[in-house]
Amino acid sequence: MTTGLTCTVNTCINHCDGYCSLHSINIGGHQAMMKDETFCRSFAQRPEGAQNSTNFCAANPHMSIKCSVEGCAYYKNGRCKAENVIVSGGSADAMQDTLCDTFTMR
Repeated sequence: MTTGLTCTVNTCINHCDGYCSLHSINIGGHQAMMKDETFCRSFAQRPEGAQNSTNFCAANPHMSIKCSVEGCAYYKNGRCKAENVIVSGGSADAMQDTLCDTFTMR
């Protein structure tokens, strides 16, 4: 199953025109009780001076999403079952600065 993914973490090396260039991401926050306790484990900070250009990145708006957030309504057997996911974190410096905006408590 693939999920629609939008990403606003523009400091991630995988960020590509509002999407992610990976084929799969991993959302962490095993014991999360709210979305601020979740994060994108696939975040990798873009080196200073590096730029992603929409001419050179391959945006992937649909992907498989691994998830360890068992308290989320969309969690099922290590996967996210939401139709659409939003990962945010703007100018994150580390994966803990990102979050899954789609998180909904069970």
